[in-house]
Amino acid sequence: MDTFQEQYLSFIQVPDQTVPLSAPEWPKTHHPQAISWFKHLRWTITSMTTKSIQAIEAALHLYEKTSHKDSPRYTKLRESVPRLLEWWDNFIPVTQLSRFFLLTVVEFMMSLGDLVNVEEMYLTSGGVDSNSGFVREMLEVRKSARTVIYEGFIIGRLVQEAVFRFEDLGEGYTADQMFVGLPGGFPFPEGKF
Repeated sequence: MDTFQEQYLSFIQVPDQTVPLSAPEWPKTHHPQAISWFKHLRWTITSMTTKSIQAIEAALHLYEKTSHKDSPRYTKLRESVPRLLEWWDNFIPVTQLSRFFLLTVVEFMMSLGDLVNVEEMYLTSGGVDSNSGFVREMLEVRKSARTVIYEGFIIGRLVQEAVFRFEDLGEGYTADQMFVGLPGGFPFPEGKF
């Protein structure tokens, strides 16, 4: 039987590079920067979705190995995966970079901790020795989940900064100033994301 990760990750498709992405009506000279940043954002969100599901699946696997599938924590984590995928299904078809779209990304990234809920990643008593390898494994899963949540928060703040810059365009700023220093912006941040 496939694991949750295999089942759900099979639905996540890497954004198609042939999809014509578009930016708002800026001067044509700014479009390459906006499109490049938009592509990078899509790839980053793909990575975050994948890492989120992997962290949840790892916790679910430990619950299953320790016969804790009846735990309310197991159920809550299991319900998070379809919610992540539902958001993903709504995110990936978007081909127009807009303020509303960016705000949706900010909201999702800032609330990622509600779906990848570290508080649900604890093995309770009932046959699990507190010194067992399972407890140590769950600790590692929680660390991984915290990293995903932290990365999501950082990405959310960076996208929020893009929204602020997007709004500044109406006040005389140019689009080439919008993406500098953001993921995928010019110049590309080496070693980031």
